[in-house]
Amino acid sequence: MSDPISGGSADTRVFLVSAGELSVARVRDALLRAEDRDRTWVVTEIEGLSPMDAAFNAMLERADLRFHVQVDADMELRPEAVRTLRDAIRAAPDDVWQIGFPLWDTLFRRPIQGVKIYRSEVARRFPYRPVRHCEVDQLDRARAAGFRAESRKAVAEHDEVILGRHLVEDDRTAFWNCLDRAMRWKWLGERGVEHNWMGWILPYFHLFLERYVTERDSRFLYAWAGLVTGVSQPIPADWGEKDFHRPPAGFDALQRILSMTEEEWRRVGLPDHERRGLAGLARRVSRSVGQPGWLPSWRSPTRVEPPLWRRAGRRLARGLGLRPAGREGH
Repeated sequence: MSDPISGGSADTRVFLVSAGELSVARVRDALLRAEDRDRTWVVTEIEGLSPMDAAFNAMLERADLRFHVQVDADMELRPEAVRTLRDAIRAAPDDVWQIGFPLWDTLFRRPIQGVKIYRSEVARRFPYRPVRHCEVDQLDRARAAGFRAESRKAVAEHDEVILGRHLVEDDRTAFWNCLDRAMRWKWLGERGVEHNWMGWILPYFHLFLERYVTERDSRFLYAWAGLVTGVSQPIPADWGEKDFHRPPAGFDALQRILSMTEEEWRRVGLPDHERRGLAGLARRVSRSVGQPGWLPSWRSPTRVEPPLWRRAGRRLARGLGLRPAGREGH
């Protein structure tokens, strides 16, 4: 992507970080249209680098202007988003090195912490490391050095601080995002950062299935399966940031399982109890999710892992070739 600086007046570089997502063309077009109107910032693309810490470090290496904005390939920004971000950090005290604004998540249908602007000089002092939650690790090191990060909060979709949408365009992305999000929240819970992490996740086991039934949108079925898989398996020792060159574990198996007819299941032979249980789970999800009596309501944040949910999670994890958590795990 071409990124000339008109008359040397630009002070903000906007990085579009992409790895082949379906939404990247849409996100790119929105950025370029806004850039064409506002010549004080430029767009640069970081493409095809993985895992995320590698892509983010490539961003830092090219952060040659006073500020830089990180835009992932699933973030569709409003035309005024970059100007809003830049106005906010220009008005902030010098020790504020990062400001985040929310996006509206199209899958969870709630605000999430999304697009961020940085003081480039400070950010370069804290390169990303190849660890779990490389962005949290960077924030911790910057905080220890005396710098602060700020974030704006929103409640509803049309709150003025929401600067765009977080897009989920296909089944694979829905599965992967929810698998990764569940494991991130679980990791934060084990670390003691988020004590009610299951309380945040549990309502979505019901909501995603409810939306799948009422809207017949398969993304919600795969989102539900991603949450189930992420919460019901232990966090691997080598778990780190997403590597977009490696497909999400279990997705292809899940896709086959959920598309199989009952006749196909009979031809498989179902040689063991777990395969039979998984077949039953797949049939119920595909045919009758949301019916009374099959799934309990998870609307109460105090209820953690009803027995049926626990069994379903273990069966699904085993069927996808993953190691499910034992009785003591979540």
